[in-house]
This record gives sequence, C-alpha cells and structure tokens, in this order.
Amino acid sequence: MNYLCIDYGDQYLGLAVAQGPLAEPLATIPMTHALEKITTLIDQYAIDAVILGLSEGKMAERTQAFADKLKSVTDLPIDFQDETLSSQETRERAAKMGMKKSRRESKIDHLVAAAILQDYLDSQPPDFL
Repeated sequence: MNYLCIDYGDQYLGLAVAQGPLAEPLATIPMTHALEKITTLIDQYAIDAVILGLSEGKMAERTQAFADKLKSVTDLPIDFQDETLSSQETRERAAKMGMKKSRRESKIDHLVAAAILQDYLDSQPPDFL
C-alpha cells in the first residue's frame, strides 16, 4: 500500500509518503490550495490511504476539521496517528545527525510528517505491509 502522511499546521502542512516500509519526507506546503496539492499527490503517488498526525486540545479539533475537508475531496481512508511531541523529537534527531540549528528551526514539517508516518508503519503488524 502507498501512504500519504500529513502533519497539519495552521499555516503549513508537512507531507511524507511511503510506498513500502519506509517513510520519506516529501514537502512542506502552505495551506493555500493545500487540498488541490494533496489530490494531485494522491494521483501522482497512487496513494491508498492518508495518515493524519493528531495532537491534543484545540489543534486536535482543527486537525479533525481539516480531515473533514479532506474527506470532501477524496474517498480514501483517513487514519490518525498520535503526533504528540513529534516536532520536538524530530528536531532532536536532526541535531544528533549534525543538522545546523538554522535548518532545524526552519520549516521541517515534511520531516515531522515522515516521522509520524514511520511511527504509524512501525506500529502495524508485520504482515500489514
């Protein structure tokens, strides 16, 4: 199965794909025309399911609202993956790998999306993929 993962943010979306057992960061895009871009990527990568990072509180409510909008443009299944602290953990991993601080503080939403998607994939049973 092919997956598209979305790290939802108020201004930007992080996107990642998996066409096997490994997630790959794809892009960080602005919210303007996000649904159009997502539908294009769904076709381009032959996506079978969408994984949406879900945090807590008000952001979880906004993410759920975005999922409803996404359901209006695609009939693909949408699954949620806990993303609590995923941004912080991604920045810490990037620091350990030697990424410069200026790069870690920039738009890394696509890297966060890849981490969320990898967590999702790793949580599935071995015969799932």
